[in-house]
Amino acid sequence: MGTETKIAWMFGLLVKEEAQEAAQKLKMLFKMIVKQPKKLHKNTQKERKRSSKNADIILKGTEKVPKKFI
Repeated sequence: MGTETKIAWMFGLLVKEEAQEAAQKLKMLFKMIVKQPKKLHKNTQKERKRSSKNADIILKGTEKVPKKFI
């Protein structure tokens, strides 16, 4: 393996790790935003459950890192 190939390979791994970290941070941030209670009226338990389910459904797409980063 040539030096250029090694550098490119290592850079690829770094990009992959950074993409995964970014996805994790986005996921946390998104969950916080979606789970915030509405200030206009009190949330019922059903509404809270629904909002967390919506967050999980939306976030399923962000769990996998796009193939171009791998």
